[in-house]
Amino acid sequence: MPTSRILIFIIGFLAPQLGVAQLSSRAQDIRATFIFHIANYMSLPQKAKNSQRLTFCFLENAPYTYYEHFAKLNIKELRGLTVQVRKISKWQEIPDSECQLVFFDRKHEKEDVFAMLKTLNTNVVTIGESRNFVDRGGIVGLVELQSRIKVFINRQEYSKSSIKFSSMLLKHAKFR
Repeated sequence: MPTSRILIFIIGFLAPQLGVAQLSSRAQDIRATFIFHIANYMSLPQKAKNSQRLTFCFLENAPYTYYEHFAKLNIKELRGLTVQVRKISKWQEIPDSECQLVFFDRKHEKEDVFAMLKTLNTNVVTIGESRNFVDRGGIVGLVELQSRIKVFINRQEYSKSSIKFSSMLLKHAKFR
């Protein structure tokens, strides 16, 4: 009898955890898709046009979950440009001339990152997971609210950026 109670306790404890893992994985898939759509609904930077490539960079730690979810989309070309996808483990590795979109996972939303966003935002779309990222200087936040992903845009940083989004994207975004 005590063994069955322990088993019931373990199942009761783990079941919600498994559900959160599935929801989190689903949210990561959705964010990866949103990142693609952001690129599809933005003006392309001159550097991307000149190099004939669009580079998506993912600043995260191993196991590089967002990078993997995005790579799973298997996008080879977008609006006539070759698509490249890069993993980055430190913000200092972000080569401004190489990345047109940079996604920061929540673990990298720190003071040193916030300090460099203003410089990076002029010709790179910076995307994070939280409203705090947008409030602290990122251009876009893909925030999970009530089991949905909402797009938040930092109005001030967006207005300073050379990259502009189409009205299709802007009408669905919340401005901060």
